[in-house]
Amino acid sequence: MVDPLERGALGGYASSRMRPHLRRLRAIAGVLALAVVVLGCGGEQAPSPASVRCSGSQLRVAGSGVEASPVAVRAVVGVPRSRGVVTREPPARLDVDDPRFGYLVDGWTVTRVEAATGRVEWTVTVPLEAVASPALPAGDDTGLDVEHGYVLVRGGAGDGYVGAVGSTGTVGPVCARRSASKRFELVPPVGVAVVSNPVEPWVEAHSVSDGRRRWAVRAETFLVRGDVAYGSDGGTVSAYQVRSGKRRWSAGPDLFGPNEELGGVRLLGVLDGRVYALSELNERLVVLRATDGRVSWRQQVPRRFASTTSVHRVNSDFVLWRSSYEGRARLVDARTGTVVQTRDIASRFVDTPQTVSFNGRPAIVQPSEGRIDVIGPDQRDNRTIDIPSGLVNVVVTDTVAYVRPLRDDEQAIFGHDLATGQLRWRLDLPTTARYGPVPFDGGFAIPDQSPGRWHLFS
Repeated sequence: MVDPLERGALGGYASSRMRPHLRRLRAIAGVLALAVVVLGCGGEQAPSPASVRCSGSQLRVAGSGVEASPVAVRAVVGVPRSRGVVTREPPARLDVDDPRFGYLVDGWTVTRVEAATGRVEWTVTVPLEAVASPALPAGDDTGLDVEHGYVLVRGGAGDGYVGAVGSTGTVGPVCARRSASKRFELVPPVGVAVVSNPVEPWVEAHSVSDGRRRWAVRAETFLVRGDVAYGSDGGTVSAYQVRSGKRRWSAGPDLFGPNEELGGVRLLGVLDGRVYALSELNERLVVLRATDGRVSWRQQVPRRFASTTSVHRVNSDFVLWRSSYEGRARLVDARTGTVVQTRDIASRFVDTPQTVSFNGRPAIVQPSEGRIDVIGPDQRDNRTIDIPSGLVNVVVTDTVAYVRPLRDDEQAIFGHDLATGQLRWRLDLPTTARYGPVPFDGGFAIPDQSPGRWHLFS
């Protein structure tokens, strides 16, 4: 087989006189590739690599690289009836590509089930023993992240262990970090694990096949979306190819305001091809195009509330920009930055908002202290729903908000119609009911104190 480097520029082959020069060029290219790791992409001396162990290989999936949003379950608005105790466990998370299916996780074992019937499609166990020595303690808590085309199982101290399983049941790579890194992201379709250095403000990528460091760049915060990693260093935001560490673009620091290199920029998210970056020093939100880093729009953030500012997707056209301490949420046109409406929200117990749809019209549901706010571009969908104050568990479906007060003296659950804001029903729960509810089969399920038993209402 002829080395591609020995092909001439016009499709022929290099002469025997040129081949020694090409071999020297290949040797130089190898040294330069090593320099990317040793010096980092910016030319600075990279710190000693984080301790990462990996096993497995690249997981080939049809993932789109788009941030996966939780799927809202559709529930019946009417009064649910008790269907007794069942042994079918409802899915912990639905598949973001096909919500007819969901996933259960038990330790390091993942099961894919049909959401409505509980029929098992497959069950696999992440081979943690390949990187965990000694193995994690029995009963170690694990979490489940559902991405496009695969799921991630996380656990251990600081979620230091993570494994991937494809939506078809194919076991992917598994990695473990041995140092107290702040962030740890496994990217199975690209075959790397991206981790923050535990000592210095650097981000580095390790091969999933052997755990060796491929590249390192200086960054204080980073996000990974598909095959691109976004990092912020001082007042500069940059995008890198995850596989190679090659920089695609950089933006700043003049975009964020004076002296920004002293304050730093926090990345809030990458949504629908836009990078949301926040300067806490200059209290400025800047939105960049993910393709080239050019500014889409920018907004000034209210003073003293930059540290609690977050951005949430409504749909491809709108985002919710909020600050929990300020007690205010803004619906913003994602293309122009125009604030469509501003709503007051409670500043305590602010929960993660959930996207819903009313007859095809997008809206977002924001639970907080004593209220649920429904916010949408269509004014007909805007309303505030009063709920019990204090600690409550709010679970939002596409049609109903289940509200369960967390008080020992009241084992009850309330159902609020999101389309009208009305309280439709109140149900007393069995005294043996534990946490929940979990939306399931048009209604909800609550686990019993006896393992493997669920109270089903639908």
